[in-house]
Amino acid sequence: MTPRRKLQTANALMLAGIAAPLIGLFWMVASYSPGANATTHVGDALLKLGMVYMVALAVACASAVWSFVVQRRNAGVHVTGGTLLRILVLIGLIGPFVIGNV
Repeated sequence: MTPRRKLQTANALMLAGIAAPLIGLFWMVASYSPGANATTHVGDALLKLGMVYMVALAVACASAVWSFVVQRRNAGVHVTGGTLLRILVLIGLIGPFVIGNV
């Protein structure tokens, strides 16, 4: 596999990792229905969103590290948006842990 193909694969995995929690959040908001058991449904949806977030965190962070290592070893190879995606993974997925611990 060429370094360029590795970077493209890592970028696709980072996009999938970033998109999964967003889709889960939209699903959670769309499935909300006020009523007698609304708190139960919100709790179930938050639990599912947390599970999706943990899987997305593992996939996106691992592919961000992989992208960084491949780009570091092959300085002449660049793929459009690679650095931006790594920044989005850092802010979007790791940021809530930093903000939550302040």
